Amino acid sequence: MTAPLLSLDLSVDYRNKPAALDGVRFDIFPGEVFGLVGESGSGKSTIALAVLRLVEMRGGRARGSLLFEGRNLLALKEREMRRIRGRRIALVPQSPVSALNPVLRLETHLREAWTAHAHAPWRQARPQACDLLRQMGLPADDAFLRRYPHQVSVGQAQRVLIAMAVQHRPALLIADEPTSALDPASQRDILDLLRRLNREFGMAMLYISHDLPSVAALCARVGVLENGRMAECGAPEILCPVDFQTAS
Repeated sequence: MTAPLLSLDLSVDYRNKPAALDGVRFDIFPGEVFGLVGESGSGKSTIALAVLRLVEMRGGRARGSLLFEGRNLLALKEREMRRIRGRRIALVPQSPVSALNPVLRLETHLREAWTAHAHAPWRQARPQACDLLRQMGLPADDAFLRRYPHQVSVGQAQRVLIAMAVQHRPALLIADEPTSALDPASQRDILDLLRRLNREFGMAMLYISHDLPSVAALCARVGVLENGRMAECGAPEILCPVDFQTAS
């Protein structure tokens, strides 16, 4: 039997909110798309931050175990986590407008995401990055790369963020509400893109969303969070048969 890529048994405390997560347990297997749903404040984004070891930067404390590729992330020093964060585990954040630096050109964003985890110079990686942009359905010419974030649509900005996240072919991609800021047509395009990346790159995904139809369309298994605890975990059509009937 294949071992889990990520196996967590996790609790997180904040000063103003003890037990923000309380003994949440689930596994993600290699190549699997695992969905995480729940109401606002249920702890979905806290799980994403915990897996990336970023809750400490927000005044939180994670307890338990976070086994990724056989290593307990909670036991690693920050310099060791930097080798994993962005390279083996990547994040697509919720808001592309706030995630991209408004004073940096798009190529600069791609270059910095590349050089953070690679020894090869950007001039060697640039053709590969352009190919990746084409796979994202974006222009890959100099005119596009010279643009600033405010000069592209929200949907294009989200695709740039996805390209930045997958440049190093991470084993796990965390997508935290990646369609919430998009119009319905762009939402469908991003879901199709994530599905294709999962199929072609073989990367596992933790897909966090409150949009049940999108979860049903993308995910093989779903965990339901309620007040920081895992209420249920299983196939989407079993957990929410009425809501998921409308999923494409």
